[in-house]
Amino acid sequence: MFDCNLASTYGFTAGVLIRNRFTGLVTSARGLTGNPHDWKVGGVPLISLMKCKDSTIFGKNSLMIPSEFVDLNQGVFQ
Repeated sequence: MFDCNLASTYGFTAGVLIRNRFTGLVTSARGLTGNPHDWKVGGVPLISLMKCKDSTIFGKNSLMIPSEFVDLNQGVFQ
């Protein structure tokens, strides 16, 4: 049920952001361990997630969003 609530929340939030002409944002939700009615949602600028990486192939810098590894044995996932 959590996955369904999260997906619906992200989809609805994305729709609200687009409807209000907020583009270039990624939806975010906080307080996910509580009741879905108490979640705090919003948008995070996509550019704030990016890092500059040197490209040795073309000799140019490029922007990328670095991947993060998640430990599924952490308390949040248990």
